[in-house]
Amino acid sequence: MQDYIQLQLKKSYEYLLLATHFNSYQMNRPGFQKLYQGLSDRAFDDTIALIKQVTRRGGAVDFSKPHDKGVANPPEVHLNELESLARALDNEKELTLGAIHVHTSATHGTTASREHDPEMAHYLQENFLSKQSASVRKLSGYANDLSKLVSVREPSLSVYLFDEFLQKQ
Repeated sequence: MQDYIQLQLKKSYEYLLLATHFNSYQMNRPGFQKLYQGLSDRAFDDTIALIKQVTRRGGAVDFSKPHDKGVANPPEVHLNELESLARALDNEKELTLGAIHVHTSATHGTTASREHDPEMAHYLQENFLSKQSASVRKLSGYANDLSKLVSVREPSLSVYLFDEFLQKQ
């Protein structure tokens, strides 16, 4: 659970960096900024909810312990629109796999140190797995649509209209 909480926090930070990048005067993509700001806020809120769930049950979260994956390579934020959607989709898939791993551990008690924990499994299933799968589906649809839009000879208008679409979501 500790690693998943830190992963959520890390992805929140990465989304915040992407939102800032697309909000700059060079990029000026308010729709993409809104999308990534929303993903960042959701990941941060999920982190807080997980911390509350763990501490409510008598556990503790230790942020002084380094995350398994670490921050060896800082995230690349100077991406174009399609690359950023691909990165966001990869992030959401990673978060989904992390939630599935924690859910499986809570359901089956895979190691001697982890016990069968049906309440945590239910909490994750109700509050995370459905949101994560919906987010993966939405982002994969966006990436698919944008990849078709940028395949035209002059894609700048297509990207602008797609950004306008994202603003209205």
